[in-house]
Amino acid sequence: MTKILCIESSARSDGLTATLAKECLAGAAEAGAQTEFVQLKDLRLERCRMCDGQGNGTTHCMFQLERLLQAVGAFVLDLVPAAKRNRDYKGQVARLAGAALARLAASGVRPGK
Repeated sequence: MTKILCIESSARSDGLTATLAKECLAGAAEAGAQTEFVQLKDLRLERCRMCDGQGNGTTHCMFQLERLLQAVGAFVLDLVPAAKRNRDYKGQVARLAGAALARLAASGVRPGK
């Protein structure tokens, strides 16, 4: 069975980021994957300071995280930055991305190979 781990970093359990992460996992589960959801706020970690008055923190952090993940050989399907104004359709995008990720993982095909 395909397993997908979501590591979510928002400070709010019911915020936009957590909601989209859960939509992504819902799509993956609907496509047959076993999912796990980890919220970093529940762990004893130093918080991110990128968004403190610097603006565009989300997209910058996502870009840096993508670079790190690719450096260690991880596959990044998509980046889905969202705001309150586009929450509804970004939730649909996240759900579709989760389903696509689960199908891709289950196929055994390594992206980029």
